[in-house]
Amino acid sequence: DLGKLDDAVASYHKALAIKPDYAEAHSNLGNALQDLGKLDEAVASYGQALAIKPDYASAHNNLGVALSRLGRWSDALEHYQKAHKLALTYPLIHSKLGYALNALARREEALQHCAENMRLNTAERQNIPVDGTNSFIYKPKIKHDIEQFTYLASFNTDKFERFSKLANIYTALDEEIDWSQGNGFSARLTKAQHLRIRDTYLIPVNLDPPNSVPNSTLNPKLNISKIISNYEENVPEMVVVDDLLNVEALRTLQKFLLESTIWFHVKQNGYIGAYLDDGLSCPLLLQITEDLRSTFPCIFKDHQLTRLWAYKYDSQLSGINLHADDAEVNVNFWVTPHSANLNPNTGGLIIYDAAAPLDWTYDVNYTGDDTAHIQKYLEDENSKKFTILYAENRAAIFNSSLFHETDRFRFKTGYVNRRINITMLFGRRKARRLTTSQPILKTT
Repeated sequence: DLGKLDDAVASYHKALAIKPDYAEAHSNLGNALQDLGKLDEAVASYGQALAIKPDYASAHNNLGVALSRLGRWSDALEHYQKAHKLALTYPLIHSKLGYALNALARREEALQHCAENMRLNTAERQNIPVDGTNSFIYKPKIKHDIEQFTYLASFNTDKFERFSKLANIYTALDEEIDWSQGNGFSARLTKAQHLRIRDTYLIPVNLDPPNSVPNSTLNPKLNISKIISNYEENVPEMVVVDDLLNVEALRTLQKFLLESTIWFHVKQNGYIGAYLDDGLSCPLLLQITEDLRSTFPCIFKDHQLTRLWAYKYDSQLSGINLHADDAEVNVNFWVTPHSANLNPNTGGLIIYDAAAPLDWTYDVNYTGDDTAHIQKYLEDENSKKFTILYAENRAAIFNSSLFHETDRFRFKTGYVNRRINITMLFGRRKARRLTTSQPILKTT
């Protein structure tokens, strides 16, 4: 947990020297090796654990993760299925099954598992004891929900009464809570308050995932050859693409993101998120990922989708901190209309020409709220930054191990003006260093 992985490996080896048939130590050794990027060795360690204890659900799950990182999706699926069979409610197993099945082009089954993951998450949220011990609520989420329920009531004549009532309940709750107890960000609910919103808070009360659109979701006017050549020639690897989606795909996606009550995850800076395995699963988004892969094979190669999320930002709050992602290709695109952006010279994404060092680990070093060590690293490397301005339907496609952060932004107030971005990660980062000595950037 401290990131001292070599020391951890040494300790596990000592444990196994004392007790060679210690299945848990073999599995934990595999975890440390996997964090070090030694995936083949990790696979061997998980194999040792399972040879000793064949019904070890955690080892099957972790072996599935290592195999997926190696691109061995069929083998990964087999072990995820075994973990699922051994522990039906194993945390996140449906999410992992979903990504594996999608990588194997079994998208309908993938969406079913993502939906099941959301159902289990919803049941868990609804089962929080109504006794004030665990029932926290978040100010950014309450503000968003009031705006969303009001928006839904404005055009849903058949559901006007329901959404208006919910807007009123949440507004009254917001007004009576003493937010100062949680520095204006969170508060603990009383039993009576919890009961008032138990069936609607963090619950998908309005959900209508869009189906695929006919033909491709991408704009037919894209200059495909130029996009590919710019990505390959730019140092570091990145390209900016305007008007990514065709009109039908964009409008369908915007409608889904505005109307679906799937925004369950509150982040420290106050923005809120939805994930493929927790509300965001829909045929349209998976169609977009496949259209990108099939249209730009030189960029995406054999990299499969490994993460997908959407973030929605309040006009008055900040965005994502400086970080990198454990992936090969990152696609980040924006869907909120141009008219919402009050400053066209800001609001997009800042990408640095430096990748996370190979000896840094993802959970400990290059993601999270504390970014001082990243900033020092960028200064020591004399890193340069590229600022990609915000635009509706503009995408940044770049090497995901590059450090990046949300640019400052100023959008109009009001629900429909909230800044929304979609992020798609493909593949897992490979052990290679990037050449960034002479940064250049061509845009499309």
